[in-house]
Amino acid sequence: MAQPLVLSYQITDALGVTATHLAYINAPTTVTLANLQTFANDYTPLLDAVTDGEITFIEVRVPLTITGAKSAPVAGSEVERTGLFNFEQAGTRYKFGEDVPSIAAALITNGRIDLSNAAITNWVSFLEATTLGITFVSKFANALIALLDAVITFRKRRKLENKRSYEVA
Repeated sequence: MAQPLVLSYQITDALGVTATHLAYINAPTTVTLANLQTFANDYTPLLDAVTDGEITFIEVRVPLTITGAKSAPVAGSEVERTGLFNFEQAGTRYKFGEDVPSIAAALITNGRIDLSNAAITNWVSFLEATTLGITFVSKFANALIALLDAVITFRKRRKLENKRSYEVA
């Protein structure tokens, strides 16, 4: 089986701390750079809707143009607070997690991610679909079949956060 391509998004929070969202995709050998840019243009607004951070960089081995995303992070957003979305994979009993840095505060209800929110359902639908012959897969190239669960997690980025928020009296 072919090695999946890694679609990498850099997300910056309100403090200027960055984190990376990785999405693994299978693409046909006939896919062009223009196809990958179009695919990223379709996925970016959906990812942007589920994060309060700003998407500041995208690449699939080459930089891509950011379109359809906010121009600055939402005030108070932090990439340390993430949304971990676990998917069923084809061909294995193990789940695969897609981690979204700076999960949007508007998507959290009673301390949980609201999976019925349109931003979430649109994003999940895109991950589970095939667009331009491209599919999202796990890092082991297994297709993502269905969303199983989601949880709010915290990923330490203390050094960067301390540098950005340090202030002398």
